[in-house]
Amino acid sequence: MVVEEWLQTCERPAVACGGGKDSTALMLLCRSLNPTIPIYRADPPNPLPDRPEYVEQLRMAAGGEWRVVPYPWDVDAVLEGDEDYPVMLKVRLLEQQMAADGIDGIALGIRAAESKSRTVALRTRGLLYWAKKRQAWTCAPLAWWTAEEVVGYILARDAVPLNPVYHKLTAAPPLDYLRDGTWYPREVSDADGYREWLAMHYADCIPSYDQALEIQIVRGLQS
Repeated sequence: MVVEEWLQTCERPAVACGGGKDSTALMLLCRSLNPTIPIYRADPPNPLPDRPEYVEQLRMAAGGEWRVVPYPWDVDAVLEGDEDYPVMLKVRLLEQQMAADGIDGIALGIRAAESKSRTVALRTRGLLYWAKKRQAWTCAPLAWWTAEEVVGYILARDAVPLNPVYHKLTAAPPLDYLRDGTWYPREVSDADGYREWLAMHYADCIPSYDQALEIQIVRGLQS
């Protein structure tokens, strides 16, 4: 099993878990083999409204050591078009904190189905590889899992709560495109009817979502 090999390879492993379905399943999988492995979570300044309560419930249910790494950015400035969205800021800050803490092994809940670039990267690197930039052994045990398998694993374990967005499936896009952290759009296009789902379940987020989407469209046309 790749997680066992990873744990034997590194001296100070850690799991990146933001509370989404993939990272939650990853945490459960890794802690089934190492119950004391620390968890690192990054909290955004623009969460879906039920996220703060949920991540606290997750932390309490999972127990163990959690390190919260905030990644503040000026949401209003981005929405006004004065600043660009801070792409990859969360990843950079998590990596910096882990490096400062001497972590030499990082488990990530990335899956090939999420994007073509991840499919290529996972096929090229495999499920366990040395990341020179991170200076850490990186493990991606969920690489070839489907979104349905991930949710099913969490429900079958019945140890921690499932992110509330996965209880709001009316008008939902496919699970691979259902976001569970923030309302900020990741693509210019409204892929798979995400806005319809957001409007039904998180209507208060729609004005900001539309503003951000418009900024992305304008910048896309200008580039």
